[in-house]
Amino acid sequence: MRRLYKIILIVMICIICTIYIFFLTKEQPLTYLAIGDGVASGETPYDINGISFNDYFKENYHINSSNKSFSFKNNTVQKIINDINKNMKSDGKYLKQLIYEADIITIAVGMDELNMYSLTNDVNEEYIKKFCSDYNELLHILTKLNAKEVIIIGLYNYFTIKESNIIILNSMLSNLADKYDYKFIDISSFLKEDKYFLDKDSYYFSYKGHYKIYQMISN
Repeated sequence: MRRLYKIILIVMICIICTIYIFFLTKEQPLTYLAIGDGVASGETPYDINGISFNDYFKENYHINSSNKSFSFKNNTVQKIINDINKNMKSDGKYLKQLIYEADIITIAVGMDELNMYSLTNDVNEEYIKKFCSDYNELLHILTKLNAKEVIIIGLYNYFTIKESNIIILNSMLSNLADKYDYKFIDISSFLKEDKYFLDKDSYYFSYKGHYKIYQMISN
């Protein structure tokens, strides 16, 4: 009888250990927040939102909940900072709460404001320093709000913006990512092929361009 009890005890311990290991290694659902401008929202040259790299990410990962309401056309780094400081609300949740709860945050901002500014102004050293100073402030705020994993999408060349300026900006953004231990994705190199864009006169991506960015994030 004692031997039987010992066998039952061993079996029960094995079952408990198996259940524990299962829940320990089980893939946990993730909360995802996308912040940015028209690039992040999937904006097109036709003033409608298509699919974006954020949508591909949501579809292919174990995402429990996601929020893309703070990604929209003509959003800027400074606007994002203001929205956080004002703790703006969307879909029933405040932005600070969304940042705190998010397991992953993607930031794709800069192309809209660079394009708008470059139409009437020269993207000079002073502007670049101001842009990166604002970006540094944004990342500092995210860190204070306990942001976990942050993925920064870099900038890319467009005919109103000099390629040399994009190289400088991306280098500075990469350094900022290192400073805060975030991930920087340089997308400038592959986006020189027409197939990644919807229109030759627009810097907004086709679905192929967005899928390429999703692949780079996933690697």
